[in-house]
Amino acid sequence: MTPYKSTTGQASRWVNRERGRYYIAIVAPDLFGGWHLTRYWGSLEGRRGGAMSEYYSDWRVIEEALWRIGGRRRQHGYLLIP
Repeated sequence: MTPYKSTTGQASRWVNRERGRYYIAIVAPDLFGGWHLTRYWGSLEGRRGGAMSEYYSDWRVIEEALWRIGGRRRQHGYLLIP
C-alpha cells in the first residue's frame, strides 16, 4: 500500500475471505488542516462490525499509522483490494 496525500481523502480496503472479514481505513482532511483516520471492520456475511476514528495533525504520522495497519492486516491473512 502506498499512501498518498489528497485533498479529498483516501480509502484502503482489505478482505480475508477465509474468515469472511473486511477492514477499511479512510483518511480524510478536516476543515482545520488536520486529518481523520476512520477504520471500519466487520463480517462479509453478517452485520457484526465496528468503527473507530482518530484525529492527526501531521500527515507523516498518518502515513506511519497506515503502514502499521497494512502490516497488521497482512499478518492476519487479509489481502489489500485495489
